[in-house]
Amino acid sequence: MKPSSLLSTLFNPRRKLLTGLPFLAAAALFASPASAQLKPSTDLRLLPCGPHPELVSCSEDASVRTDRAELDEVVRSMFRALPDEDFAPGEIFIRYLGRVRQTPEAQFVPNEREATTGGSALFAPAAVTMFRAISPGTGNEFEIEVPRAIRDAFDRVAAENGANRENRGSLRLPDSRETPQVFPQRSSGPVANAYSGGTDSRVVLAGNSTTFPWVAVANIGGCTATFVGPRHLLTAAHCLYSRSDATFSSQYTIQPGRTATSTPYQTTIPGNQGTGKSWIFVPPQWMQANPAGGTGQYDFGIMVTPDRLANQFGHLGYGTLSSGALRNRTHLVRGYPWCESESVDDPTTAASEERIDEPDNVTPAANGVVPTGAGCRINDFFGGDACTVGSFSVQDGDGWNRRVSHGCDASAANSGSAVYSYVDGFGAFVSMIHTTSTACAFLGQNACTAADTHPLVATRMTPEYTGWVSWFRNAWQ
Repeated sequence: MKPSSLLSTLFNPRRKLLTGLPFLAAAALFASPASAQLKPSTDLRLLPCGPHPELVSCSEDASVRTDRAELDEVVRSMFRALPDEDFAPGEIFIRYLGRVRQTPEAQFVPNEREATTGGSALFAPAAVTMFRAISPGTGNEFEIEVPRAIRDAFDRVAAENGANRENRGSLRLPDSRETPQVFPQRSSGPVANAYSGGTDSRVVLAGNSTTFPWVAVANIGGCTATFVGPRHLLTAAHCLYSRSDATFSSQYTIQPGRTATSTPYQTTIPGNQGTGKSWIFVPPQWMQANPAGGTGQYDFGIMVTPDRLANQFGHLGYGTLSSGALRNRTHLVRGYPWCESESVDDPTTAASEERIDEPDNVTPAANGVVPTGAGCRINDFFGGDACTVGSFSVQDGDGWNRRVSHGCDASAANSGSAVYSYVDGFGAFVSMIHTTSTACAFLGQNACTAADTHPLVATRMTPEYTGWVSWFRNAWQ
């Protein structure tokens, strides 16, 4: 199929089609005078501080002033880069909310089971009109509200400039591109669209973790994330914010291309460049107790690194695939699954909470303790066979389902892994983010069988989420 004909099934038909224009360099984007203001009919409003227990007035805190100043300049610089013909009027609101609760990175434990709540399409889920912006270096939390028309405008610019296509980076690393006919050799067992509890097709890809596009997949400590821009990673919201204890981590170590103890491109958020140089973003609904339709539809997070790390090794493309295109394609998941059972770290954990879905796992012992899988190597890079998608659930206001079940082998710490495929003209293309394993991942419940063809769930890159990604990519160059 030609790229032009495929596009009609990939993207919202109201959007402009992609062209072959190169991605604008950062120097060109910031060529306008620093004193330039927002375009006519556009207003950036820094709203008064929200409630917070630590500060009498946020204007009295230097870190808050620094973070607010950066957000202000980021938005103004971004609008200076928007072509006049793509300009969309509206108001952007930035409000300071206070200081978040933070825990040391070593103590922060993502909990994917938080994402399983709800999922019925009978609810009326709220639109994602804003994101919470957290500066890990200061703990300051802001709320950024951006009108849909503005986000769509930047999404069109990203499409026209090819910014949402894969980029090989400056190093031009060896290529590990997969096709439906060439996949890693299975560790054992027959073909089945099930994961560890049924048939596990995953093998260690350690020897190729620094080849493209796999090098753009990063271990972030208990989760996986994927670069879709020079500084921009997609992951699950539960990898950034723990709903169980209402905390963020004070630091996130990002390790693209990791092989066991080898971390060739490691960086950290917040980094050592001072305050306001790196950010993490989650939808506010993910932090709510019981949003309509369940929390899983909002399990979508974005990280901005302090440096343009992926300029070296490249990043994947991203965008919205129609339901038909998702069903008619095979998909892949690559990442860093957990290879230690919870019983090793917490002997008091109930047996029903113990994992049985480690890669190539062995049969649990009679006492309920889950030993490390015979073929599972901690912090190694794993991948399995291609898979298909199953059911769709939770429609947004535009009629796009935010949740999709799939059969790509995954387990704990694969949360945040990109679900991607190869699209002509776009390369490796992220259309979903894996977030959740079903109950058959846990001891004390029925193990997955060959009948469980799509036992995992992903958050879909709807036009709404895709627009946000393009906005963040333009905002943080």
